[in-house]
Amino acid sequence: MKKINILVLLLLITLLFNSTQLFARSSTVVYSQNYQIDQDLDLNAVASLFGDSRDLYDFERRLNDPNYQISNLDLNDDGYVDYLRVIETVDRNFHLIVIQAVIGNRRYQDIATIEVNKSYNQTYVQVIGNSYIYGPNYIIEPNYSYIPQIFRTFWQPRFYHAYRSDYRWRHYPSYYRPWRPVPVPYYRRHIRKHISHRNSYRYRNYRRAKHSRKVHNRVKRNDYAKRYPNRSHKRRTSHKKSVKRIDKKKKYRQKNNIKKRIDRHIHKSSRAKTRTQSRPRSRSEVKKRTQYRKDVKKTIRPTNRHMNRQKIQQRTLARERRQ
Repeated sequence: MKKINILVLLLLITLLFNSTQLFARSSTVVYSQNYQIDQDLDLNAVASLFGDSRDLYDFERRLNDPNYQISNLDLNDDGYVDYLRVIETVDRNFHLIVIQAVIGNRRYQDIATIEVNKSYNQTYVQVIGNSYIYGPNYIIEPNYSYIPQIFRTFWQPRFYHAYRSDYRWRHYPSYYRPWRPVPVPYYRRHIRKHISHRNSYRYRNYRRAKHSRKVHNRVKRNDYAKRYPNRSHKRRTSHKKSVKRIDKKKKYRQKNNIKKRIDRHIHKSSRAKTRTQSRPRSRSEVKKRTQYRKDVKKTIRPTNRHMNRQKIQQRTLARERRQ
């Protein structure tokens, strides 16, 4: 009986140990990312994908392909990366492409917009991050080393129909399989592969298309921002700004202290040099200097006494002439 009781106890201990290990594994997989949303989707990678894709359907497929894993966003906190749908609006020679995250049933959140503008036979592309996620004026302008194939679909056909994704909550394409998000350092290492280094990416502070906001208001969705206003970019980076200011003050003080030390050292070294130069080291140098002083005639500057004497002499000479 004692042996049976011991065996039962051992079994219970092993079961408890395995359950704790499973719980720990599951807890490490689920990863909260609400405070670092702006680092979970690299817009440089989005710009490079846009230049490599054939059309907007291909662009949406590449964004959500589990082999690429371009996105790392999990806004609804369900433990899986959100599906990103693509919606387009057209206004003459201006194409605005909106990337929206599918959060729930009829709930969407704008992540970024791609503005394609044609003026004077030149096409400009700007990838603009949503101000709620990336902050104000987060604009990337890619300069492609080649003419992207997607431009032909915009300008060549006479009758162009704007692209609008048919996928929604729990109605995804067959190729899509949700994957779990990873920490930001792993995501940064992974996303470097999908940014083509042939192109150049510049940050801008202005939009080329002035009427882009009016066009964007037709399709704009900010359900996540309305539900969680405290998770905006300003609130998330407010403590970082204070820390940066303190760091800047410390760096400024350190730089000033280093400059003062360098100035002191230079001043001391210059003094030492002047002393060593003024002191002659040998008798021959002393003789040469004394001879030079004797040979050179020093110019005597007139003082007040000399000036008074000259005036007195001039007066006396004038009196003698009068007499």
